[in-house]
Amino acid sequence: MPSATGSNWEKYQKNYADDEEPEKKIAPLTDDDIAVLKTYGAAPYANALRKLEKDIKDKQASVNEKIGVKESDTGLAPPHLWDVAADRQRMAEEQPLQVARCTKIIQDEKDADKGKYVINVKQIAKFVVNLGERVSPTDIEEGMRVGVDRNKYQIMLPLPPKIDPSVTMMTVEDKPDVTYGDRDIRWELISRLCPNATGAELRSVATEAGMFAIRARRKVATEKDFLASVEKVIKGNLKFNSTATYMQYN
Repeated sequence: MPSATGSNWEKYQKNYADDEEPEKKIAPLTDDDIAVLKTYGAAPYANALRKLEKDIKDKQASVNEKIGVKESDTGLAPPHLWDVAADRQRMAEEQPLQVARCTKIIQDEKDADKGKYVINVKQIAKFVVNLGERVSPTDIEEGMRVGVDRNKYQIMLPLPPKIDPSVTMMTVEDKPDVTYGDRDIRWELISRLCPNATGAELRSVATEAGMFAIRARRKVATEKDFLASVEKVIKGNLKFNSTATYMQYN
């Protein structure tokens, strides 16, 4: 609809500062431009080196395929290094060992190399035995696992620990002697403030106290947190309790 000045306000467009300059036409990149961008900043021998690395990897893969080398979790050697005849003879001569634990070492006063060793075979008995011909006295310590002969129970082989040493270092040897009393919390007072409370309500009190500590960005809950928790859980839930005050007998 035209206005009093004779211009149509519906077709009016305001000229902004961005509209003063016409938009420039953006031309897409050609194949030559893309090729230049790909080679931009590349070394003069980059393509030759990349091709050479690919040839080396292909040749290594073909060599491994010819000799039968495979990556296995068992750690087996390549088949061309196997000595099947010697392994078969060794299995026929050597008897399987039994796992035991050396609990004590009895030293000989006259000769240190002629000591006795007390071993504990699980679910069988304890034996006082000697060392085998291939074992040195310095290899055996008290408390370590050993492989013993099934007939004479001689110590034939020292065994590694059943648990990895790095895992043993992470275990806590002694329990900490810190108790709740060290945190300055009067538990008798907290318990007196929770009369006739059930186990679920006491658990809710402890959980809510932990939530108060988390909101305050603290790692340990204090007595103030427990008092606020009692006020919220025990006192706040009394209005929902249908049991009258005079009927409480516990």
